[in-house]
Amino acid sequence: MIKGWAQKLFGKMIRYISIKKASEIMSVSPRTILRRIEDGTLPAYKFGGVIRIREDHLFDALQPISPSEI
Repeated sequence: MIKGWAQKLFGKMIRYISIKKASEIMSVSPRTILRRIEDGTLPAYKFGGVIRIREDHLFDALQPISPSEI
């Protein structure tokens, strides 16, 4: 987690989560998260060989739908 100067700079704590954790939060498969990364819907970051997703970006990727779309 980011603390100190970086937290002050960004104004909030930024959390990076794994694809597995993102899939658990959203109740979808890890493959679905990977597809969203591949199609550009969900930004992701690579630290070494590990892919991480900003938790706030995960929720930003949600799109509201109207009742007629159900």
